[in-house]
Amino acid sequence: MANICINWFYCCSDKDSNLTKIKTFLEDKFGIDGLYGAGNWIRGSFDSPFIFPEDEIITLIHDLMPDPSMRIEIVSFESETGYLEAHTYCNGK
Repeated sequence: MANICINWFYCCSDKDSNLTKIKTFLEDKFGIDGLYGAGNWIRGSFDSPFIFPEDEIITLIHDLMPDPSMRIEIVSFESETGYLEAHTYCNGK
């Protein structure tokens, strides 16, 4: 059985279309647990095999509309191996 990496995410953006794309992409690709949101932000978690799904998140980011207010934060961990990473997307980087 594959080790499951848990990815906690927080996203904010002044563009509703970006939040909708993020939510839809994560739900379709991974499934979202505990989705919360209000106004211009959403948060929740999703599972991925082993580690942070970098290629998929890069694909998602490239599909979003430019927005200087957008921030994406993801903390990924897998407790059995002690894996822990944090990723932040802000100001286009």
